[in-house]
Amino acid sequence: MPSEIKPHYQVVVIGSGYGGSIAASRMARSGLKVCLLERGKEFRPGEFPNTEFEAAREISIKLPELTIGSSSGLYNLHVDEDINVLTGCGLGGTSLINANVAIKAEPRVFECTCWPKQIRNDIHTLIEEGYTRAQEMLMPRSYPDSYH
Repeated sequence: MPSEIKPHYQVVVIGSGYGGSIAASRMARSGLKVCLLERGKEFRPGEFPNTEFEAAREISIKLPELTIGSSSGLYNLHVDEDINVLTGCGLGGTSLINANVAIKAEPRVFECTCWPKQIRNDIHTLIEEGYTRAQEMLMPRSYPDSYH
């Protein structure tokens, strides 16, 4: 709540997605005074859009020359000449819209020469270690067969 913002913090983190929330948590646990800012709203249980109509009201499309829809809509599509990016806007950031999917990239993804050699060389070491740590922390589970 804006009314709860203090006049001074040691750290200000912008964005409450995966990176921001983890950074804020770790710094707060180390004793620092942390402020975590997010431009979107909080979705409480039962408020998340679950029909096409409700989801459509949460779409924002940002083109180079104009923005269509609310800039604080849950689904933000940034359209540019070289790249298009879909992001989430709300407490939780893009993690709100990735449907809680936790899938390892296929090995061929990192074999592409577009990745720096240092990354390609670490596929079976540091990248695999990162997957293991993420799995231990996030504890992903498969959908039951009845949902397939």
